[in-house]
Amino acid sequence: VSAAWSRIEPPDQLGIFLGSLVWTGRELLRFGLSSSDNTVALAAVYNPATARWRRGAEVPLPPTDAFNGTPGSQSVAWTGDQLIAFAGALGQGMDPGPTAMLAYDAQADRWQRLPDAPTSGYHPDLVWAGDRVLLRADRLYELPLTGG
Repeated sequence: VSAAWSRIEPPDQLGIFLGSLVWTGRELLRFGLSSSDNTVALAAVYNPATARWRRGAEVPLPPTDAFNGTPGSQSVAWTGDQLIAFAGALGQGMDPGPTAMLAYDAQADRWQRLPDAPTSGYHPDLVWAGDRVLLRADRLYELPLTGG
């Protein structure tokens, strides 16, 4: 294989500091957090044909001021139709309890809340398994989803 790496400019102009990525087959989706004192969840969409980022729909989570606890606490998976996001510490500060789960429909540019995950965790794994989401945080959990 003969290839060379090239840099894709990050969506800094949109305010996203950290985030997780998925490829839709057409666009790159990024779910992450802002680099401000009032940390909020943000979504960005990269179109490789235009080499441009645009902001996705507003993420339905409240801001948090616990920035130091949020990096590394999010994870995403791609279902083939939607980005599934484990929000980590976003929207709940340092509370170790249930964690927000969301689904982002890239075609409609719309978020939907899913049932909260039973735990939080740092450096979690989120995997799409055909009809369910698997989450590895403090333990392994599953959330069956219909409609992909």
